[in-house]
This record gives sequence, structure tokens and C-alpha cells, in this order.
Amino acid sequence: MTDRIFFPLFGGDKLAENLAKKLPGTLGRVLTRKFPDGETYLKLLDRVTDKEVIIVAPLENPDSKILPVLFLARTARQYGARKIGLIAPYLPYMRQDARFSPGECLSSEVFADLLARDVDWLITVDPHLHRHQSLSEFFRMPTRVMHSSPLLAEYIKEHVHKPLILYADLPAEKWIKDMARRNGLPAVGFKRLDQNEHNMQISFPDLSAYEGYTPVILEDIIGSGRSITAALQSLKGTRLTQAWVIGVHGLFCGDTYRKIAAFRPAGIVSTDSVPHPTNQIGLADLLVEGMKEMNPVELKLP
Repeated sequence: MTDRIFFPLFGGDKLAENLAKKLPGTLGRVLTRKFPDGETYLKLLDRVTDKEVIIVAPLENPDSKILPVLFLARTARQYGARKIGLIAPYLPYMRQDARFSPGECLSSEVFADLLARDVDWLITVDPHLHRHQSLSEFFRMPTRVMHSSPLLAEYIKEHVHKPLILYADLPAEKWIKDMARRNGLPAVGFKRLDQNEHNMQISFPDLSAYEGYTPVILEDIIGSGRSITAALQSLKGTRLTQAWVIGVHGLFCGDTYRKIAAFRPAGIVSTDSVPHPTNQIGLADLLVEGMKEMNPVELKLP
């Protein structure tokens, strides 16, 4: 009998099930509900004494999710869990890592401090770091950042004919250029000229040399989707074939998915870091590798 137990929250059930099969481990059950005033009630339905508890939680829309994660972790600790880990394929609160005006909260540091009080280790996928080079700069527990770029490249090569990677030409997208170069995929950056709340203008370089290629608009986070829809609009005047839209974390805030789908792209694809109908790229194997790195002796994997 394994002493590893996975507790899924917020739609993380399928991912937790896949991880439990691969490691191996058992699936735990947790009961949650809301009191009339909005407070969270939480109850563990499985014994956790002397076990390694692993919480599997996609954390988009994080304000409603962080407290239940902390409640579960603290309760597991109080009932004798030996170690508590968090697998959060999408990690929120990474953007506010500096103060740009007096009085601003460094939410990334506050968030990291909150987790470190009740969680022993963290594994995530491609966090959107800005001024930090690694999570270890502000997380006070062991962390592992796993990179999905090999999975994205594999998917693109398998499903897209003559792909041309298109990306917003910003420092944060350096990983896209690196991924394309390592996998022999042509890649072209476009510039965001106007980033107001309701509209975005972009500028493509000359794409005439890529006639007959299939554009793949690649992003780490598909949030508002403004740059994607602007790129799709601009591509209408080219001789390229119908574009694909691929992202690591498919948040699809508000009606973003509807707006992208209105352009009838050849495909809209995301990893399963955030549950969504576009999930086509599974992260379970990648996360297992992260756990091997985190606990190479303790896991005793076959």
C-alpha cells in the first residue's frame, strides 16, 4: 500500500488520477461546500496520518481557491500528514513582483509566504515570471518549474503542416524563440503597438517568404486574447493558411474563447494546466518528472 495520497481540487480530478496511476499513489476524497455567507467548509474523507499528501489544484481565478488549498494543507498537517506538496500547473500571483508606485502590495511575495506556512514543496509549469529568474528567489520551500516547450513542439510537429511560429516579440517570450530554434521550426515575432483595454494594434514583419506555411500563434498564457485576435485579424491579408492558436495556460478570461473561435482558426489548443475544452496536451508525464526531481529517493519509482 502506497503512502502517497492525491487530493484533487477545482477540476484537478483527471490530472490527479493520471498522476496516481503513474507514480503510483491513491486518490483522496475531500468534501467542500459553502455556507450561506460564502465561507468554505472542508472535510478530509481519507486517513492521511504518516502519508505524503499531494494537493493537485489548477489555480486560475485564484481568490476563491487559495483558502481551500490552505485549509486542506493545514488540516492534513493536523491529522498527521508526513509531508504536504502542491502541484499547481498554473501558478497565479506572479505578475506583481515589484512596486511601481507607493502603497502597492507585492502579491507574489505574500502569496509565496502564505503557501510556505503549510506546504512543503511546490511543482508548477511555466510560471509567468517577470523580474525574477526563478521561484527560489521568493518561495521559502523547495520548488520545481517544469517546461512544456518540448510537449508543444511535439504537438505542433505532429498536427500542423509546415508550421510557422508567431509570437509577441517581448522578452518574456524568449522561451518561444528558443523552443523553435531547438526544434527546427521557423519563428517570427510581431510587435504590440497599442495595448489599451479594448483594442490592440500589432505589426507583422514581411511574411511573404512564408507563403504556404501554417501560422501557429503561440502564447504562454491565453488570458484576454487581445494580441491573438489582433494577430488573427492581421493574418487575413496574407497568403498563409488558416492559423492555429496554441497556449500553455488556457485561462480564456470572459468571452475570450468565443472571440478567438469567431476567426475560425484551424485549431485552438492548450495544455491541461487549466481544465478547458481546448485541452489537448497532457502534463502528467512532465509533472511526474518534476516529482522524481523533488524526491528522487523517497519516490522509489519502478
